[in-house]
Amino acid sequence: RWARPPMDPQIKERKMKISAVSGVVLCACLALTFSACSDSYESLTEEAIDLMDEMATTLDSIDGPESGKAVVAKMEKLGKKGEDLKKRMDAMEKPSDELEKKLEEKYKDQMKKVMERIMKAAPKTATLSPEDQKAIEKAMSSMGGLR
Repeated sequence: RWARPPMDPQIKERKMKISAVSGVVLCACLALTFSACSDSYESLTEEAIDLMDEMATTLDSIDGPESGKAVVAKMEKLGKKGEDLKKRMDAMEKPSDELEKKLEEKYKDQMKKVMERIMKAAPKTATLSPEDQKAIEKAMSSMGGLR
């Protein structure tokens, strides 16, 4: 077996930040999958996936430090949409285990694709100012509170 060389501390820190952001987004996505009732479950899940897709597109649009303010503004709007979606879902009853499994199976590929896009685009935030990075993290974490 080949020994793996030690990882550069800066790369390790960046990977940990990306993992943390991705974890928040994944939790939000999964939370949306399990928190709605059968009457409007599909439409809310699709809305959540669309929201995550918008987030990936916004993160992917980062083109250096000068794009920070525009990206932060877009991410804050998406965070507010996520909070609104959370409120709507919190008002609904939890679906049965059978329904959860069925719908998770239906949407898992879409969720996986959007998560991969977010994870691929997330490292671009490293080019932004620390203030812009914190604002983006805050917007993303506001959606992580979905249950």
